[in-house]
Amino acid sequence: MKIMKKTGSGKNKNLFQAGNRRRGLHVLFIVVPMLFASCNNARKPTRKSVPDTDPRAAAAPQQATEGRSARTETRPLMEDFVPKGWKVIAHASGDLNKDGISDDAIVIEDTDLDNFRPQDGLGDDTLNVNPRTLMVFLKHKNGYQLVSQNDKGFIPPANDEDSPCLADPLLQDGDLSIKKGLLCIVFNYWLSCGSWYVNSASYKFRYQHNAMELIGFDHTEFHRASGAASNTSINYVTRKKSTTSGGNMFDDKKNQEETVWSTIQVKALYRLDECNTDTYGNILGL
Repeated sequence: MKIMKKTGSGKNKNLFQAGNRRRGLHVLFIVVPMLFASCNNARKPTRKSVPDTDPRAAAAPQQATEGRSARTETRPLMEDFVPKGWKVIAHASGDLNKDGISDDAIVIEDTDLDNFRPQDGLGDDTLNVNPRTLMVFLKHKNGYQLVSQNDKGFIPPANDEDSPCLADPLLQDGDLSIKKGLLCIVFNYWLSCGSWYVNSASYKFRYQHNAMELIGFDHTEFHRASGAASNTSINYVTRKKSTTSGGNMFDDKKNQEETVWSTIQVKALYRLDECNTDTYGNILGL
């Protein structure tokens, strides 16, 4: 969806897509810790290239549901799941299933030259709109088991043709990490033109019921001119939601934070395989 230009008094109704900017501007990134499951000391996503493999090695998307057995296909190397012409751009390691063995998550990106689009407006001269896929693996003695895969646009591409001033949400101050048994994905939305707002969305997934299920979500918003800040935190385990408004990052006198707690109704948890470009807005009710 397009990023709508926003004034200082307007409500944020934007579902941000990816963009990339390599002109040396600094990004202001706000991270508010989750109330119940933090991903502290998370490192920046690791850029890494993997040799091309046979395209048939790419596993087809499969929705995991309770009662259905987990993906059973195991291959010796993670690279065996990466299709030809794709590369690994982010990698995280950590124990997801409490067996004492380090598991892995990777984000891969297509390298199709047709998806590098020239443009003469604001932002980069060339936009990379190649799709990205997230893969989550459990490590076993005989190799890697793919337990979750998302290729539905949940991981935004590096650039967005509708919003060429938007920085890469994942690789520019976003994050992919595995901490305390949780897969943590952070998207940071910052534009060099068209909006004063910086937004951050943090997702926390736990491996349970043969799937990666969303148990926590944090969203922060910051206005670079006024300093106004707000935060929404959702705990899907306790069914509690906190909304904090009235904050100010620049002026202590204007920093009059007020937090409202509420109970949410949860029929079913979001699953990583099912998340898409609408998930961000659906969670926030945009």
